[in-house]
Amino acid sequence: MTRCAVLAGVSEKSGYIQKSLAGFYRFLLSLKGGSWTEEEIMIIPEGIDLASLKFLLRRVSDGKLKSLVFYFCGSKDDVRTENGFTFCGGEIKLQYIEGTLTHTAVFFDSCESLVSEDCKNEPLKDVFFERKPACGNDEVRQVAASCSLSVDSLRKKTGLSFFCGCKVGEKTLLLEDGSGFYTNVFIKSLQKAEKLFDVFAADRDAKFECELARQNAYAEFSVL
Repeated sequence: MTRCAVLAGVSEKSGYIQKSLAGFYRFLLSLKGGSWTEEEIMIIPEGIDLASLKFLLRRVSDGKLKSLVFYFCGSKDDVRTENGFTFCGGEIKLQYIEGTLTHTAVFFDSCESLVSEDCKNEPLKDVFFERKPACGNDEVRQVAASCSLSVDSLRKKTGLSFFCGCKVGEKTLLLEDGSGFYTNVFIKSLQKAEKLFDVFAADRDAKFECELARQNAYAEFSVL
């Protein structure tokens, strides 16, 4: 195994995970998410403390991994800090993760909507998430796997790439259903032909949409 994804949430209800975490998991399994296998993805739905995180990082740094993806799905009250973000009642500083592997991606978002843990295994109707291309061409699938959330995708920036839809001191935005605004826009952005497999372009799109949503919310609040 040359890559690993760790999806950490803050669900306090046994058997349930956050909706955004389930969505990100299924996205990784999809063609445009990199065709990850279930064996390459670790889900920690009930949170991870700093000691456990550092232990995990020591384990992966000793292996043959070339790329590592972290997705932290916090609560609605978590915020981005100057050095990282709050999570599970503490602060995850990016310096804890930086330097572990040559290519590392860290995503930070929030979600207050819980779904059954079985939901992550439900098939998605949207063609965007289909695991196999309609033409059934294995070569197309292999190209997609090498271009998305993998070493090839992250090679534009050696080291750690941080993906987040809020600025320092801000909370992450939520959709009406309680799921993460940034995660939703980021994944949908990769559906655009001109942004195909470009996670950095998708990140810029998602940040822009988050900022626009904040401005609109502020304008509506000011009128009232």
